[in-house]
Amino acid sequence: MHTIKHLATSIIILLSLYSCNIGRGTHGTNGYHITGEIKNCTAKTVFLDELSTEGFSTIDTVTIDSKGGFSFKGNTKEPLFCALRFDANMPAEKRVFIVVDSNAKIKLEADYNIIENYDIKGSEDCKLIQQLLGINKIMEDKLKVLDTKFAGYDPKKVSDSVTKIIRGEYQDIITEQETSIDKFITSNDGITNYFAALFMMQAPPLELLQKIDTKGMKRYATSKYAVILNEFLTKKQVAGIGTLAPDINLNDVNGVPLKLSSLRGQYVLIDFWASWCGPCRRENPANVELYNKYHSKGFEIYGVSLDDTKSKWVNAIQSDKLTWKHVSDLAGWGSSAAKMYNVTSIPHTFLVDQEGKIIASDLRSESLRIKLEEIFGK
Repeated sequence: MHTIKHLATSIIILLSLYSCNIGRGTHGTNGYHITGEIKNCTAKTVFLDELSTEGFSTIDTVTIDSKGGFSFKGNTKEPLFCALRFDANMPAEKRVFIVVDSNAKIKLEADYNIIENYDIKGSEDCKLIQQLLGINKIMEDKLKVLDTKFAGYDPKKVSDSVTKIIRGEYQDIITEQETSIDKFITSNDGITNYFAALFMMQAPPLELLQKIDTKGMKRYATSKYAVILNEFLTKKQVAGIGTLAPDINLNDVNGVPLKLSSLRGQYVLIDFWASWCGPCRRENPANVELYNKYHSKGFEIYGVSLDDTKSKWVNAIQSDKLTWKHVSDLAGWGSSAAKMYNVTSIPHTFLVDQEGKIIASDLRSESLRIKLEEIFGK
């Protein structure tokens, strides 16, 4: 899952999709009005937080009355992506996400004990976000079941066929979620519905973002979300398909600098990962299998860790038997390489050809296998 900062980055990018389609007359001078009734809430204050690339910032607070009621009123010059927080320490996944514009008349009803089952009226976009959150929760619940089922799984003690079955079960859940989101998009018209659907995606499809940028940015060029989207796309183009992979020069596990460019002449998978990243660790058995099969034919992996502790990084390499190249500046999400490649979620990969050009991105398990079979044969 995202950290708060990286959840925020994705959402802010997606809110720009909303601002690009604001020509429906949603702006006005009447001001927004957000009301609600929260049962079983012992807190005395509701926080209205705007989400930025740096995280949450509180823009208003109101007192909750004895019946759990509250009311916000205010004005905004452009749409804002906000979260309602009913506790100073309420985790992000429990907050109620809403789109606020100058004419918003939003009414919320919920039970604090089951806040995720809230009812919201007055905003199509808020409802769409809620529906997509439901799709995401289905996936998360199924992944938790699998995590429990395979808690004692040790790739060193089971056959390759069993490992492949386990990977397949995880991939089936991810594929099911992607299919559900795609179906949701096609069954709802309008860019604002894309906004709600893409809210769920850690890595929004670049082609769609480029399309939105082309159609909407000229009209809403002054919107802060439009600016963020444009900057995001500019960074994406630095490490886009067909471009020369930006060179990385970080230390390996022995403290020796290892340049990405030193691996020219081979096909290289740049693998952004971390020891603490569950999905990354689940991908490792597949990467090991493919590395062992194709390394002698000219395939290399250049692992870039987003760890901040060397011992955890090295232990994960040894535990998962990752015998390829590894580098890190041990800066966590502050990794210079991650910033260079605009990586905001992991695992994330880039496949580089023998000349150093990026030919594919975000290949995992079967998609990576298929691509390598195209290059090297079966």
